[in-house]
Amino acid sequence: MTKLKITGKLKVYLNTLGLVILLIVLFTVVYKLAIAQLPIQRNRYQEQIRKEQTLTQKIELLRTLDASLLEQANLTSFALPNKNPAFMVASQLKLLAQENSIIITNLRIGSETKDGNLWSTDLSFDVEGATVSVLNFLKGISGIAPITFTDKVRVNESFGISRATIRVKTFWAEFPATLPAISQPAVDLTKDEGEILTKVVNLVPPEFVFLEPQTPTERADPF
Repeated sequence: MTKLKITGKLKVYLNTLGLVILLIVLFTVVYKLAIAQLPIQRNRYQEQIRKEQTLTQKIELLRTLDASLLEQANLTSFALPNKNPAFMVASQLKLLAQENSIIITNLRIGSETKDGNLWSTDLSFDVEGATVSVLNFLKGISGIAPITFTDKVRVNESFGISRATIRVKTFWAEFPATLPAISQPAVDLTKDEGEILTKVVNLVPPEFVFLEPQTPTERADPF
C-alpha cells in the first residue's frame, strides 16, 4: 500500500482551501439570512414611519382644538352617564316644573331594564298647572340631560288648567373599558355624528351644589 506523503507546502494549500470553503459557506448562510430579513426590516421601518406620521397628525389636531372641548366632554358624560341617573332626572324634572310654575307630585322611579349595552329606567309622576305651562314642561323634557324622553302622557284639561300623568324614560351605559391605541389614526366625526354631538352639548345639565369645607369652631358650652 502506497502512502500519500503530504509535504509542508501542500498542507498549507489544503488548510487555505479549507478556510476559503468555510468562508464561502458562512458568507452564503449570512447572505441568505440577510436577504430574508430585508423585507421584515423594511416593513418595520415603514410601520415606524406610519406611526410617526399618525402621532404628528394627532399633535397638530390637538393644537387646533378649542379648550372648551373638555367642558363638552363633561356634558356628553352627563347626557349618557355610566350609572342609573334616575335621581338626577328627578331633580331636573322638579327644576323644570318650577320654571314653568306647575306642581309635580307622586314622583316614582321604576325598575331597571337592559337592552344590549344600554340600560334604562322609567319615572312616573303627576303635574298640574296652566295648560300652556304643562305643554311647555312636556316640550322641555327632551332638552334636559341625562337624555330623557316622554314615554306616555295622559292629560285632563278643564277651564285652562291641565292635570297630567306622565311617564318618562332615561338611559345610561357603561363607559368604554379600553381606549384606542395611541398609534391609531385620529378619525373625524361624520356629519351625522357632529349633529348629534351638537344636540347633546346643548342639553341642560343637572345643577350641583358644592359645599365649602368648614373649619372646626370653638364652642363656648361643650354641653
